[in-house]
Amino acid sequence: MYYQATSAWALDTAAADSFEKRPGQFFHVAPFGTAEQHPYLDPAAGGKVFLLPQFGFEQDNSTVQSEAEFYLGVTGLAPPQNLSILVQVIDGTADPLSAKPVPHIAWNYSE
Repeated sequence: MYYQATSAWALDTAAADSFEKRPGQFFHVAPFGTAEQHPYLDPAAGGKVFLLPQFGFEQDNSTVQSEAEFYLGVTGLAPPQNLSILVQVIDGTADPLSAKPVPHIAWNYSE
């Protein structure tokens, strides 16, 4: 004995009717929370809803599409405690004068 269920969702139209009468909700789970996805919620996206979240960031006043993201969250750390993290990528990349590959790694942090 087994159970099977199907449901069809219209995620290709930004019409209010398709949003209000949707049979379910589709969410992206991101590093800083969740967000429902539907073309009606973001008509500026041109009606596109991606299966996986799409991340972009600004670097040198231009939007860059990243190939990967790595988020690290830390809780319970209070001054004057320190946190040291070592990330090794490729030997020789620590030299600020060496030529870097394109695309290059961009580091960001927030408190």
